[in-house]
Amino acid sequence: MKVLLLGMGMQGKAVAHDLEHSSVVDEILAFDIDIDPLKKYVKEKGLHKTVLKQLNATKEADLTKIVKESGADIVMSMLPAHFGYRVATAALNAGVHFVSSSYTGEITELDSAARKRGVIILPEMGMDPGIDLVLGRLAVDKLDQVAGLYSYGTGIPEPACADDNPLRYKISWTLEGVLKAYVRDAVILKEGTRIDIPGDRIFRQENVHRVSLCSAWERISVIWAGSPCAGPDTAGSGEQWQDLAFWMAPPAIL
Repeated sequence: MKVLLLGMGMQGKAVAHDLEHSSVVDEILAFDIDIDPLKKYVKEKGLHKTVLKQLNATKEADLTKIVKESGADIVMSMLPAHFGYRVATAALNAGVHFVSSSYTGEITELDSAARKRGVIILPEMGMDPGIDLVLGRLAVDKLDQVAGLYSYGTGIPEPACADDNPLRYKISWTLEGVLKAYVRDAVILKEGTRIDIPGDRIFRQENVHRVSLCSAWERISVIWAGSPCAGPDTAGSGEQWQDLAFWMAPPAIL
C-alpha cells in the first residue's frame, strides 16, 4: 500500500511511525510546508519507508495535483482541521480513499458522491473523535435497550509528564486548536430535548460538573464538548435516545 501523508507535525509524526511499522504499507509520501528540519527527524527515527516532499497546502491547485498524481491508495490528512474539506474533495476527485483525525464538518456534503464513486471518506478517526465513537457504538450494540450515552474524552497526562506551562497541558496538537475547543458551541440531548449551548457559556457554573477517575485525578472538572447528536435517532437503530452528551476535561480547570 502507498500512503500519501499530508502534514508532519506532532500528529503526523505519530502517524508516520505507525505506518512504518505496518506490514501492509510499502511507501509513505509525507508532505509538509517545511521539510528541512524533518530530514534529520526521519533519519534519526529510521523511517525507511518515508519519502519527504514539500507542499504549501494553501495552494489548492498544487494540493489537487499532488493527490491526483501521487499514485497513493489512501490520503491521510494530519493538516490543521480547516484543510479537511479541501483535501477530502481532492481525494474524492482523484478516486483515492481519505482519512483524517479532524471533525467532519462540511465533509458530510461529500457523502453521496463518495458512495457513488466507491471512495471511502473517514474523518474523525483519531482518539477523540474516533476511537471513543467506535467504543460507544460497540457498547450500545451489546445492550438490549439504550436510553442515553454519556462520553467523557480528554488527554490527561500523568502529573510528572505534564508540560511546564500555565495550563499544565501536554501539547500533542495545535495550541490554537486547544483554545478553540474551549469556545466551541455544544449540543446535547437531555430528556429527549435538544439543548444548544453557545461557546461563550461553556464555562458557566451550570455547564460544568466534576468526576473522579482515580487517586491521581480525584476531582476533574468537565465541560460540554462539541455536537455528538444530529437528532434523536443518533443510535442508528431506530431507538429514540433521551440523553446524549460528550464532555471533555480542560486542563485549565483541573
